[in-house]
Amino acid sequence: MLEWFIEHWKLVAFILNCIFFLVVWAMSRTFAKKDDVTHLTERVSKIESSIIDMPGTNDFHELDKSLIEVSGKLDAVMPQLDGLKKITEILMENELRGKS
Repeated sequence: MLEWFIEHWKLVAFILNCIFFLVVWAMSRTFAKKDDVTHLTERVSKIESSIIDMPGTNDFHELDKSLIEVSGKLDAVMPQLDGLKKITEILMENELRGKS
């Protein structure tokens, strides 16, 4: 066995080198490179920071309460505006009649 190995060591070394390079090539195709992972990590960090700045459920609840309050105030003002509209129409009629 030792004599065979001494006689064919070049062939054995060539085959082992080929296997090693095939394994390295397969690993480079399978696993991500460090630059790609770093780039993706930066993108994820940006997305996380933008998500942190987004409004949450409490913010939407406060907005909903504010809109309900504004709606109630608007409902209270609408009858007064209707009264003003009627008065304005009467004044406009009187003005037009007076100028004729």
